[in-house]
Order: sequence, then C-alpha cells, then structure tokens
Amino acid sequence: MDNNFITQTDHEKHTIKKYEFRNIDKTLEAQIAPSMEEKGIYTPNTEPTNTQSDEILAIQEILNEILQGNKTLETSLQALQSQIQTMHSSDNHALLEETKNSAYEQGFLEGEKKARENLEAQIQSQQQALVLAIQNLNEALNQSYENVKSLEAELSAIALDLAKEVIIKEVQEESGKIANEIAKELLAPIADSNEITLKVNPLDLPYLQEKLPEVQRINFKADPLIARGGVIISSPKGNFDGTILSRYKNLKRIILEEKGL
Repeated sequence: MDNNFITQTDHEKHTIKKYEFRNIDKTLEAQIAPSMEEKGIYTPNTEPTNTQSDEILAIQEILNEILQGNKTLETSLQALQSQIQTMHSSDNHALLEETKNSAYEQGFLEGEKKARENLEAQIQSQQQALVLAIQNLNEALNQSYENVKSLEAELSAIALDLAKEVIIKEVQEESGKIANEIAKELLAPIADSNEITLKVNPLDLPYLQEKLPEVQRINFKADPLIARGGVIISSPKGNFDGTILSRYKNLKRIILEEKGL
C-alpha cells in the first residue's frame, strides 16, 4: 500500500491549512486532529489544497477500510461466538443426554435390584410359611396319632370289659366246668407234688372233687371269696391264681401290650 502521509522532509515545503474530513464522523475527526496538529501536519482554520484533498481522501479511504475491517472482524467474532455457543449447546445437549441415559440406566438397575430383593423376600417369606405349615401339619398328625392310640386303647379296654361281662355270664352258667379246666391246667406243672391245696367256690367244689383224677392227693377247701369258675392252688413248687378276675387281667394286659397300648 502507498504511503499517503506527509513526511517530515515534505513538511518544510508544505503549509497545511484547515480541512474537513469527508464522510467521516466528527467524533473520529476530533480524535485524529490533535495528533496530526502535534506533528505539524495539521493547522486548524486553514483551507486544504487540491493535493492535500487527495491525500485526505486517501486517508479517508484507509480509515474506511479500517472501519470496514473492524466490522468484518466484529462479524467474524460474532460468528465465532455463535459457533462456540452452538458447540457448547451441542456439548451440553450431549452431556444432558448422557446424564439422562446414565440416570435411566442407574434407575433401571436400582429398580431391578429392588424388584429382585422384593422377590427374594417374598420367596423367603413363602418358604418360611411353608416350613411352618409343614411343622403344624406334623404336629397335627402326631396329635391325631396319639388321639387314635388313646382311642384305640379305650376301645380295646371297652371291648375287653364287655368281654369280661360275657365271660362272667358264661361262667355263671358253666362255672364247674370252667373251674375244672383251670385246675387241670394249673396242676399239670406240679403233678408230682404230694402237698397240693386247692381253694374253690363252694358251689363248684362237688364238680371238681368228682372230675379231678388227682383227687386223693389234693386238699380241697371251699372259699366263698373265690368267684365261681376260678381256683387258687398252693404247693411247695409255688402258688397259682386261677381266679376268673386274675386271668382276665392277665389276658387284658397281654392284648394291650401286643397292640402297643
């Protein structure tokens, strides 16, 4: 670019009078004029020559170019700022999306964890309830078993008691025969003994004295305390209770023991 300013050498040959800037803002003129006046290239209240007018136009063009460049620079700066804002907005949007996705994923994981914990708690609660139900069922079954055993024992005892009544009734009708059969059974183990005492109900005594073959070796005694159909035998080898009540009790005990009662 050509230098359109007046140098110090040319200053001696020129006298610059006052001029006005064309199409330049008065404010800009006020800012530039003092500096030019200080260097001796500007004198207020003087009129410019044609050459000076050309130089002023050149200066004006330069200033216009500078102003235009400033505008261009300002436009570029604004565009750059807009671009930066766009980038920031894009980054913020991406960060926001990433944050949202992360939060969603975190929330999903937490929800899944909570659901799994709730399910495990429900399963554990159901298992505990099932175990408790099984325990209660076992207890109920055991109690039922005990009740059945108790009922069975009671029924067996009742049945035996009923049988006792039947036996006593039968004994009343055939007491002599029954006493004779019991006596023969008890005398068998001590048949070689010479000292035998047999106690019997007075009503059954004649029948036994008639039917027992060892009558000559037996000391018969009538005892009204002995129920009809029963006998009591004494010998050096032992005593034997053949009363109906005693035999019934032994029979009842054996039956209940066999049933585990």
